[in-house]
Amino acid sequence: MPFKYRHLVQLLEELDAARKQAQFSSTRHCKPADELIISWFGQHDSEILRHGPSAVAFLSCLLLGRVPHLVYGLQEKSLASVLCKALFIENTTRGRQLQAWEATGLDFATCLEKCVMALSENDSSPPEREVTLEEIDDVLRQLAANSRFACPELKNRRDGVKAEVLLRSILSRLHSKEAKWFVRMILKSYSPVQIPEHLVLGCFHFLLPDILPFQNSLDEAIKILGKPELISIPYDPPNALQRKYRQECARLVTPKLGVMIKRQEYGKARSIRHCCLMANTRTMSVERKYDGWYCQIHIDKLKGKDCIQLFSKRGKDSTKPWVPLHPALEAGLRLSEPDCAITQNCILEGEMLVWSRSRKSIMPFEKIRKYIQYNGRAIGAAADSPRSPDEQLMIIFYDCLWHDSQNLVNEPHHMRRQRLEQIVSVTEGVAQIGEGREIRFGSASAKEELRKFFGHAIEQRWEGFVLKGRRDPYLSINWNANAIKLKKDYIKGLGDAADLCIVGGRRDAAEAEQCGGSPNWTAFYVACLQNKEIVQRFGSKPEFLILDILTRQTMSEDTFRELNQRGLGFCLPYSDSTEQMDVNIDQPDIRRQPPTVLFTKPFVVEVTGAAFTKPSDVAYYTLRFPRNVRLHFGRPLTETHSFEELQEMAKDSLTPAGPEEQEEIDWILRLTEADGKRDQCVDLHAGGTPSPSRVSTASISICTSSPLTASRGGAMGVHPTHSSLSSRDVAVNHDGTLSPSTASNHGPSHPLLPADHVELVDGSTALPVSINHTFGPELGVKRKREGSSLPAVAHKRPRIDTAKRALIPLGSSLRRQTSPVHPYQPPAVFRTPTTTTDQRFSASIERQPLSELKNVRTKHGSEKHSTSLAECVAHGEKNAGRTMDMHAENRSFATHPGSSSTTRSAHSLDDIILTVMSSSALSLQDVKSVNRVTMVFVQLVDKPYSKSVRNTIYGTTKAVLKEYKRQRDAEREWRLERCSNDHASQPQPSQQQRRMILFYDEKMRTSFSDSSLDSLKGAGDILRNQQVKKYFAGGLLITVHADRDEVISRAIWYWRESVRLLDELQP
Repeated sequence: MPFKYRHLVQLLEELDAARKQAQFSSTRHCKPADELIISWFGQHDSEILRHGPSAVAFLSCLLLGRVPHLVYGLQEKSLASVLCKALFIENTTRGRQLQAWEATGLDFATCLEKCVMALSENDSSPPEREVTLEEIDDVLRQLAANSRFACPELKNRRDGVKAEVLLRSILSRLHSKEAKWFVRMILKSYSPVQIPEHLVLGCFHFLLPDILPFQNSLDEAIKILGKPELISIPYDPPNALQRKYRQECARLVTPKLGVMIKRQEYGKARSIRHCCLMANTRTMSVERKYDGWYCQIHIDKLKGKDCIQLFSKRGKDSTKPWVPLHPALEAGLRLSEPDCAITQNCILEGEMLVWSRSRKSIMPFEKIRKYIQYNGRAIGAAADSPRSPDEQLMIIFYDCLWHDSQNLVNEPHHMRRQRLEQIVSVTEGVAQIGEGREIRFGSASAKEELRKFFGHAIEQRWEGFVLKGRRDPYLSINWNANAIKLKKDYIKGLGDAADLCIVGGRRDAAEAEQCGGSPNWTAFYVACLQNKEIVQRFGSKPEFLILDILTRQTMSEDTFRELNQRGLGFCLPYSDSTEQMDVNIDQPDIRRQPPTVLFTKPFVVEVTGAAFTKPSDVAYYTLRFPRNVRLHFGRPLTETHSFEELQEMAKDSLTPAGPEEQEEIDWILRLTEADGKRDQCVDLHAGGTPSPSRVSTASISICTSSPLTASRGGAMGVHPTHSSLSSRDVAVNHDGTLSPSTASNHGPSHPLLPADHVELVDGSTALPVSINHTFGPELGVKRKREGSSLPAVAHKRPRIDTAKRALIPLGSSLRRQTSPVHPYQPPAVFRTPTTTTDQRFSASIERQPLSELKNVRTKHGSEKHSTSLAECVAHGEKNAGRTMDMHAENRSFATHPGSSSTTRSAHSLDDIILTVMSSSALSLQDVKSVNRVTMVFVQLVDKPYSKSVRNTIYGTTKAVLKEYKRQRDAEREWRLERCSNDHASQPQPSQQQRRMILFYDEKMRTSFSDSSLDSLKGAGDILRNQQVKKYFAGGLLITVHADRDEVISRAIWYWRESVRLLDELQP
């Protein structure tokens, strides 16, 4: 018996009533939606047919997202015209009210119910004429077949009947409430009602959720349930029998050519540490995530020349629109060659991209749309550049799910990858296999290895990573076996951010209904200034360009509520030009839905996105997927990014950094900071700076440059060719030296593992922790030495003797293979702790070797005289009153009684910076007059918002490194020559120097011509001064240690960040 449509309307009305009750009553008990659905299925159990076309119609009408191939080409505006013709109200008051539905404050379907249908209700139909779901499904399928967007399988059903005629046969028998839900069905959304898909599928038949992942089509899934072997299985058997029935179904369910397989599910990693927790101890294939169009490729060689069938991410058959991709597929799979690895059929996954032959690189995401045409037209490419003969479509393959009638969905990933490599013929720019490498997350070095690899990926402007378990199947029912997505914008504080303005709002009635009907606006329009410089100089009327629309899902509930409350005080009806501002809209999608109000006082907001992209039909860049909106009250409009600045930011964000920029180091440090304080690595971040007490296991030199090689887990696919970091695992002690694990990891690989290696669950191996671990002095836990017979503390590893530890700087280990400690290092010098004094020259009393002392007691009074080489430089840092000229003119010497020679002066970071700063810097006299704090310098640049600032910063960093290393080498040679007869070696106590260089616009020179310079005293005061704040272009934090050769640099791009760093830097 066909299922009555009024029963479905009953369920939808109950769900809507329960939703409203839950919103308006926090104390009154309301029935959850799940209970309502389960109860409704039980009530109509005898009327629901679970096999045949009736079952497909039932599910298609209930789950609108499960029929992506039904595209009607009707939205509110066009549907209003069709409904007026269907109801014969074209030139009536009701018809005009329906076409002006937005003015009613109701959503389109509710307007039809209350303003049109309720005024002239249809008579109740007799039971035999009641509308059924089968009738509605037939009408909707015919409507989709007659549409110009019809898929190939529906085009054969075209009959030329007009849409108003098809809909009239249904609308003439519906009441107003039923018509409301029917219209929402055409619009493919029951909003504000949400129907839980998995619950509905399980209530319909307990096997349906298990079948759909393999054949992601309701029609095909219902056919499987109708097979003789399964048709007798009850739809809801006892729990004890469900496992047996599922095993029986599993033998019959396999992928089918021409039916899309459900895409793999992913978990989102919010940091490197979170990613490692999600990976657990699995060995993961860390693959590059490509920014292109997803393709599922079905190959059936029995069809001859038409053997290729393509499916998009949403499950639509895109074979015909994506014809330009077919040559790349034929070449990559060798379909016309005798050595083709596909004899019968195949199902592959890949990404469609655009390749530039001249640049030898993949082009941005927005380049794809001009090569794909729908009905003879490239959608969204009106403002794009013409097709270039230098560019071509290519395919990146990354999985194989079916090969020659063999199901690979349940096979482990490494086997599917091997099969993929056998099938694909790799040709650069035509068909390739995704880049990647394997990482054993059961090993101690996995986190650092992933962090370095991800830092390289960000530097190269990859979209991110996809991590797949080596032994995991494609489809898994266990959440801990899912694949993982890791993207820069998933990590808090690392996405591309821009300061913009919210200039207007719009209220969508359906969206407002979901929020309880209370918000004044449900969408907010974010824009940038187009005349920022004129506004700054002359206070002219601002001119805005609307860039995107922010909805409730892109911001927190507090921000959404705040915008709705504060906007009421200064809003006016939308107009392109008002007394307060001018507003431009270039994007057609936004022009079709302009704001309804403008805010006379725009909100200044910080918006985060996933890189930049060019929207449809425009030639400029905007943030992609803008979200995480943060309000900044009290800030003027001129502190936001202008249109030109936004375009410059976009180009920098999308252009891979050159090897000379050493940007990879900066990203690795920011990733370390994002892991939080528990992570034992350098604590650096976009919003912070390292302190001496927090620097621990990963001090990274900026001068390293070596290829990124595969990990010990094995290589796979095509590897990145160049990276500024080595992929060799480097474990660093808290004092900056290498742990013994580094030396062992850099040695030759052995085919057989020793017996003391650990076998992990997934088959990977990890070195024993006792070999890899060294302890810093702050841990303070007693451990027995290796070879000792004393009992060890519970759960503590034995300490390795100090003589066995490899004390090698990290910078050297990254540049070359680990080598033994130089036998001619200077001897150990033991000094008592010293306090900073104001003496210009300090002497150090000579210490005798330890073997010549009766004990190691500290000599009293030595605090007044002893000063280490590095501590002479630290005076300026600890005493903020000492000016820079003291560092430039004074030198500290340490003399030893009985010796006529003096030690070389410690290399002052201040002297080095003054030496390398370019001619565009402030003169030394200027620095003396305005910079009381010796830790801060000022550099002037011509173009504050261009790539030249970045180049200047990185150039300064390299110059400081070069000069610092030169002085270090000269001192080392002198010390080796002086101490050639000594044999012991002990590094000096680590003394840290930190200096900040602030980069300003050249225009700031005018600030120094003012006679009243009191407000500009000190670089810190300059940074905070409102008059020169607008000239800020960037900053650079440089950190060095007296006992190390590396220079740690930190680029700063935001004024607020510089202020916070300065507060930490100054005493």
